[in-house]
Amino acid sequence: EPFKIDGDGMLRLERDLGVREEERKRLAGARALAERGLAGIEHMDGIEIDERLACAREGLERALKRERVLDAILETLDGARREISGFLAGKLPPLAGAYLSRITGGRYETLFVDPLTLRIETVPARGDADESRGAVPAPERVRPESVSQGARDQIYLAVRLALVELMSRGEPQPVFLDDPLVHFDPVRRERALDVVRGFAAKHQVVLFTCDPRYRETGGRLVELSSRA
Repeated sequence: EPFKIDGDGMLRLERDLGVREEERKRLAGARALAERGLAGIEHMDGIEIDERLACAREGLERALKRERVLDAILETLDGARREISGFLAGKLPPLAGAYLSRITGGRYETLFVDPLTLRIETVPARGDADESRGAVPAPERVRPESVSQGARDQIYLAVRLALVELMSRGEPQPVFLDDPLVHFDPVRRERALDVVRGFAAKHQVVLFTCDPRYRETGGRLVELSSRA
């Protein structure tokens, strides 16, 4: 059955991998201990030694069998992780890039996702260079932590919206945003609000803020008093 791509499934997959890796380490230790015990009693004599030898061999066989089963489980889980990573690396960049381009007015419009680490990188538009001086050099990839706080928030907002689109598989989902535009300049704030409004036509968006400028953005407004 194809792997189901959803947020909870990804978290469970990562937890399972961690647990299985720890279990494999414990089994490796148990196997090494059994092998040392087996090597130590093979040179002894007597009925009791024979019984201990048979018991040690049986324990070693059980440990080896569990280790083989665990290796098969880890291989399957790792394959699932690669499947998910490959899916995101292929589907996420164009969708998130479209959101990012709308928010930044084309300043950033291309995203890259590493299929192994899911690390995000983006590329500034060529138009930022001075074309009058000759050939325009190809822009370099930049990571979110190397740009301003506002640009970083815009990248992550675009990625979050794209992830919801991919994981929802066409089903409406609730999305909670906690003052996501606080570091945006006025122009990009308006663009981002237009993106969020369009996104809210397909999904339920709950936006928390203490900024009164959001009053005119549309949707249902719920004001919470600061007094107890």
